[in-house]
Amino acid sequence: MNSMELIFPRLKAEWDGINLVWDQASTNDYEQTSGILTFPGRLYYQTTLDLSAFFVQDKTFFPLDVRIQEPGVLQCTPVADWVNAAQIEVLDLISSVPLDVDTISLGMSTRDYPGFAESDIDNQFILYGRYQAFSQTTTSSFTGLMQLVKSSTFGAGLPTATDKLYCLRIVRSSAGGAPVGTGAKIDMGPTRYMVMGEADVESELARIYRLRQSFEQRQRDQELP
Repeated sequence: MNSMELIFPRLKAEWDGINLVWDQASTNDYEQTSGILTFPGRLYYQTTLDLSAFFVQDKTFFPLDVRIQEPGVLQCTPVADWVNAAQIEVLDLISSVPLDVDTISLGMSTRDYPGFAESDIDNQFILYGRYQAFSQTTTSSFTGLMQLVKSSTFGAGLPTATDKLYCLRIVRSSAGGAPVGTGAKIDMGPTRYMVMGEADVESELARIYRLRQSFEQRQRDQELP
């Protein structure tokens, strides 16, 4: 059994209404998506999981399980700056093909998610995806606590012969459609994904087919405007 670890680090950010950007703590590795910087500017984190040790041995990685470790709570403070209507969406993706941040971020606004009919990314390339929606609760002693209202997973979980997996987290925030005050903050704990599986040799024809499919998907991505 092989195990690979992916960590989306803690996110701490404060909305700067003057410059229309998220100011992040120096320990954060999150970035803001490009485009018109009106609230809510989406935040994202990208990384990869290295499969090159299997790739050079002509082995295919067969995923078996994805385990999630997620301590901490999600808070949006001060509640007045969120007009008591904070909403957060979190999209996590693990894919065998590169992921375009701006395209996927825009898709979240139009409810077009990778792996489904409206997306340019075929489901076979999504090893694992998770969508979460949070809403502010006013009945907790945790100031600004965001309560999970929807969580769902998706993706094909198919074997891959590529040399890396592409991992992306996008955090989309809003205040129920109203402007937020300068100084609105997000504090979200880290998430660890443990991808469990086996690396093995498969038939040459099957491996070539997987590599060709991945190559064709990448070519389509490059041709998109």
